[in-house]
Amino acid sequence: MFRFLRAVTTTQEEEKLRVFCFESRAHFDWLEAHGVPFARVAYKHKAVYTRTGEGL
Repeated sequence: MFRFLRAVTTTQEEEKLRVFCFESRAHFDWLEAHGVPFARVAYKHKAVYTRTGEGL
């Protein structure tokens, strides 16, 4: 994910991008542990943002 986002974004803050990519799973788990609900459904089409609640 890091290589992809680095290639397609214009951010100059590489360390923030690295943290986002490599710590996003732990952040997701933390959010769930604190009661944030997530649908366990994958969006199977190409999209940057979905409006249906599905995710990666």
